[in-house]
Amino acid sequence: MNNILISSNNTMNIELEIKSLVDSDKARFGIQSYQPTVLYRRGEPTKKALAFNRKMIREGKTTKYLDKNQLYNLDTNRVIQRSKVADGRKKKIAIGYFSGLRPIKQSFKNDYNIQDSVFSRKKTTIVKSYVYIAPDLDDDDLGITTLRWEEYDGKDDLNNFRLMLKQMQDENITGKWRVLIQIDGQNVVDTNIDVSTPKTWYKDKGDLPPFRVSSDYMIWHYPIDEGGLVSEGTEVKFIYTKEKKLTKRYYEQTYADSLIGRCLLQPIYDWVQGK
Repeated sequence: MNNILISSNNTMNIELEIKSLVDSDKARFGIQSYQPTVLYRRGEPTKKALAFNRKMIREGKTTKYLDKNQLYNLDTNRVIQRSKVADGRKKKIAIGYFSGLRPIKQSFKNDYNIQDSVFSRKKTTIVKSYVYIAPDLDDDDLGITTLRWEEYDGKDDLNNFRLMLKQMQDENITGKWRVLIQIDGQNVVDTNIDVSTPKTWYKDKGDLPPFRVSSDYMIWHYPIDEGGLVSEGTEVKFIYTKEKKLTKRYYEQTYADSLIGRCLLQPIYDWVQGK
């Protein structure tokens, strides 16, 4: 019975699953304003139902999404249109929840883990390596004290104060990551970051220790003659490791806490007790 309930091949099963999560949430936290009372209106998921659905995905309690035309990106906590990654050369799916839609492109599957309506990229470690070249202090355009992001948008070098911001923007880094900064193989920064957007993270955290070491330097271009660790030819690495999982849901606990779960599972519990 449980296998039928959680099948991804039936719209009703997904609706029952989300309703059960609503019941479970109410049982734990009482009635809250974010909990939907209606999942669909005129055949379309309501905004409140979708917002609650996304909350449950973020908490790892479901991998299903009420709008079958959208996929949820765990890396960015945003949804995308399924049509953007669908294979237009293949026939539409004939049966199941995704009937009428085309299959996902193989190239997308190669790069991302996909489970039901949720995906995250397979690449969980990003490494950026640099060799330090000291700036020409006689050249005002390259002088550390005169370097400005607005003037050097797109520069990917260690003299850039906002180098981590650029890395995050280039690699679409959001969510929870562990960051290692190594200078000639020595860990000088080992910290966890939580990025809602790269710009917000940089504004709140990125221009502070342990990344910013003085008014003139970031740790990755702090020269050895000023008390830092870098000199001509020094290798600097930034290693980002994603802290993420496509979490398996605890269906038994979820359904046991809900009204739907008690109705469906009680006969099974009674049978087990009778044994």
